[in-house]
Amino acid sequence: MKSASSEEDWNNKCDQVKSACGGYPDYWFAEIIASGLANEIKAGFFMLTKQDLYADLLKPIPYKPVTICGRVCDSPEDIIRLGYELVATDPEKFKEYQQLMDDGFKKSLGS
Repeated sequence: MKSASSEEDWNNKCDQVKSACGGYPDYWFAEIIASGLANEIKAGFFMLTKQDLYADLLKPIPYKPVTICGRVCDSPEDIIRLGYELVATDPEKFKEYQQLMDDGFKKSLGS
C-alpha cells in the first residue's frame, strides 16, 4: 500500500487486496486505517511545495478600471488615493465615495 502513487493507484491496490482476501482482511482496520497509514499515504497525493502554494498568489490580479465620483481609477491604489483626496478637498463628494465603497463591500459579501 505504501507504494501507491496516486488516489487511483491506492483504490486499485485496495481492490486487489479485497479481491485476493474476499473482502478486507482482519488486520486491515488496525494496520491500515487506525495506524494512520491510509491518511499518511493519501495526504502525499495532494502535497504541494511552497512554490506551488505561492504561484497563484504571485500572479498579477486583473483589474478593470472603474469610475468613482467622476474619476477613472486604474488600480485599487487609485481608489484609495481618491478617498484621501476627497476627504481633504470635497466633503460632499467624499460622502458619495463612502457610500459607493460601502455598497461595493456589501455586494462583495453577497448581502
